[in-house]
Amino acid sequence: MSPAAPIQSLSVPTHSESTTSPPHTVYTIRITTPAQTYSLPTRYSALLSLHQSLQALPGASHHPLPPFPQKRSSFFSLTSHLSPEETLARRLALETYLRTILSSRDNFYSTSKPFIDFLAPPASLTPSKPALSSTTWLDLHTKLQTQARNLTSSFSKRDSLLSSPATSAQAHTINASAKKELVEFLTQLEDLRAGLKELENGGMVQGECARRWEMVRALEEKGEVLGVMSGRRVVVKQSPKDEQDARTPAKDALLGAAKPAGRALGAAAKGKETATTRALDNQGLLQLQQQYMDDQDGKLEELTAAIRRQRGLGEMIGEELEVQKETMDQLEHGIDRTTKNLKNAQVMARRLG
Repeated sequence: MSPAAPIQSLSVPTHSESTTSPPHTVYTIRITTPAQTYSLPTRYSALLSLHQSLQALPGASHHPLPPFPQKRSSFFSLTSHLSPEETLARRLALETYLRTILSSRDNFYSTSKPFIDFLAPPASLTPSKPALSSTTWLDLHTKLQTQARNLTSSFSKRDSLLSSPATSAQAHTINASAKKELVEFLTQLEDLRAGLKELENGGMVQGECARRWEMVRALEEKGEVLGVMSGRRVVVKQSPKDEQDARTPAKDALLGAAKPAGRALGAAAKGKETATTRALDNQGLLQLQQQYMDDQDGKLEELTAAIRRQRGLGEMIGEELEVQKETMDQLEHGIDRTTKNLKNAQVMARRLG
């Protein structure tokens, strides 16, 4: 029997103390498959039951299991509650236990029903976006590189067509299509970043992670360049005849010349003809207005993406600070505990002497 979706990565990244009675520790198992990523909260007793179920499988005596972290027994312990450093050590040991079974060439246990049922996603879990494997991540990166080259070509073609009044409408059409593709490019770039973070958390080699982060940064630079290109304002070249421009009443009304716009303060404002609008008819003016609106939308999307990146960096820094604080607290607690145990040992040694 094999799982419906093969597990790509498994980790036990966090644990927490339950507030219910009796108090206990909850370990979070994080699992990534080609279809989704999900978390399973579990207790030590549940994992111990899994271990005992695997030991009871027919033929298990011919397939050694990895060491399972035993219950704590200490000569100096006056309580059954684990200290923070002991809880951390147990979490890491449980993660090693599960990973060893999952990565073993002998798939006797990893394909067994108890193991598969234990790590199966909850029935109420809604499907999420498929996680990127190492191969699909590279495929998406190659796709984005090609998309960036196509976008550069589209914006260059737009600029070329805008140089002639006769092809300005076609230029606006190309510009609108390219901006939609740019939004898709930036969205998939965020997926690429998130996918690499998942692969990094899943145990990808540090050197390979560093190389791929450089690849992501290169695409981010291309995205910034494309954002500048998408908002570039190109002045349409005019011929001497076009400079005279036979204006129509409808166009004057659209520009605001036929009916001045009222203002609450100051003089009335009138629409002004420019070198860009002079050669355009009514349809061309509407398309130009739409282009300016699209430019504003694109800049807002770029600003949103930049803020999202800054937020991500802030969260990463915050997580790192929390880890460092937890480590320092555990170290301080461990020192206090060791000092106390040493004093107790000295007292006992004096009594025995």
